[in-house]
This record gives sequence, structure tokens and C-alpha cells, in this order.
Amino acid sequence: MAMASIASLDMQVGGEGPGLGDRVASVDAGPLDQLLADNDRTVAHELMASLDDTNRYLVARRFGFDGAEPATFAELDNELGMSAEAVRRRVVRALKRLEPAAAALAA
Repeated sequence: MAMASIASLDMQVGGEGPGLGDRVASVDAGPLDQLLADNDRTVAHELMASLDDTNRYLVARRFGFDGAEPATFAELDNELGMSAEAVRRRVVRALKRLEPAAAALAA
């Protein structure tokens, strides 16, 4: 069985120009990606400020805005002592309340 050749990421491709490593896409977020993510978080927090405390908590937990993994309706049910269906209805109503303001920001 033949061994595969090993190439340096610094090796120029085609004898000139950027090295192989310069042609490999980065998995790290670039400055523009970070700026857009920060802006999205800011907009989400501004929109959610219009909700009452319980609905803000439910939306934040459901979609992971609190820095934790997004919670399922069943997990929120256990936390708040409501049925999963009641939690789902409240989240849907809260999101519908946010739609007009979100649409205005997108325009």
C-alpha cells in the first residue's frame, strides 16, 4: 500500500501565489460575522424588553438567549409548573407580539 504524500500548508500552489494554508477556509467567525451576531443579540434584547417578565423568560429559555442551551417545552413545564402546551401557547403569543416591531426593524 502506497503512503500518501504530506504537503506543508505553507507550500505554494502552482509554484507561486498564496500558500495552501491561505486557501483553506477558516471555521472561525470573522469580524463581520461577529458584528452581525452582536447586532442580532442587541436587536433581540431590545425586542424582548417589550415583553412581561414571564414571557421574556420563556422566550429567552426556549431559544437559548440566556446563554444556555435552548429549552424544550417540557423542560420549561418542569421549571414553571405549567403544562408543556400552556408553555408553547405563551411562547407563540409572545412571538406574535414581537412580530410588528421586528418587521419594522427589518424594513
